[in-house]
Amino acid sequence: MLKEYTHLCGEDVRALSKIEHRLRSAGVPMPEMLDWSSEPPTTVHEYVNGEHRTDPTPEMVDAAAEVFARQLKVLRRASAPWVPRRPDGLPARSREAAHAARSSSLRDAIVGSWHRISALAGTHSWTTTHGDWRADNLLYADNAVLAVLDWEILISVPVAEAVGYAAASLTHSWRPDLRTPLDPSTVVTFIHSAERHHALAPSETGHARLAALHMAAVRLVEDKADGIDAPTLSELTRHLGARR
Repeated sequence: MLKEYTHLCGEDVRALSKIEHRLRSAGVPMPEMLDWSSEPPTTVHEYVNGEHRTDPTPEMVDAAAEVFARQLKVLRRASAPWVPRRPDGLPARSREAAHAARSSSLRDAIVGSWHRISALAGTHSWTTTHGDWRADNLLYADNAVLAVLDWEILISVPVAEAVGYAAASLTHSWRPDLRTPLDPSTVVTFIHSAERHHALAPSETGHARLAALHMAAVRLVEDKADGIDAPTLSELTRHLGARR
C-alpha cells in the first residue's frame, strides 16, 4: 500500500517514523515505513494482507479499543509533528454539519455538545492521538487489528475526547460505499472497552460519551445527506447521554 504524504516535509516524515517505531515497540500494530523521499514524501506500508471490514463484530470493536488504548499510552509521551490550535468556535466539519442539519434539535445538539466539550477540556489530561481514526484506516484479520494506517495527521486533544471521537468514527469512511451505518451500541461498546483497557479513568467516561455524542451527531447529518441509514437523535442521546 503506497501512501503519498504531499503536505509533509522530510523532517515531519522523520518525526513520524520515530513515533511509529515507538508505537511498534509497545506492541501497537504499526506498518513499517520502508521507503520515503521528501519530494514528495512517500511511505510504503508493509502490511497489505488482511480483511477490510466496516461492520465490526463485538470482538473487533474490543480489539480496536485495546489497540487504541495502547496507542494512547505511548503517545501521551510523544509530541505531535504539529498541534492544531483548539478553535474558539466549532471545528470546520462540525460547523458544516450544523449548517446542513435539517432540524433545529440536531443543530442544537452539535453546537451544544461542542460547548460542553470545550468547557471540560481543561479538567482532564491531554494526549497526542491519531487524527484520522476510522474504518478504512484499520485492517483486520480473524477479529484482530492487523495494522493501523494513515499516521500523517496527529492531533492533541483531551484523552476522553480522543476515545469518544474514535468510538463514533470506528465505522466511518469518506467513501460512502465503505461506510457502515452508525450503531450507538457499537460506540458504547468501544468506550466501555477503552475504559477496561485503562485508556480512560472512570471520571473521564462522561466526557468521552459527550465527545462521542458530538461526533455521532455530525455523522448523522453526513450519513443522511449520503442516503445512508442513520439512527435518530433521540436514539443517540439515549445511548450516549453523558453519565457520571
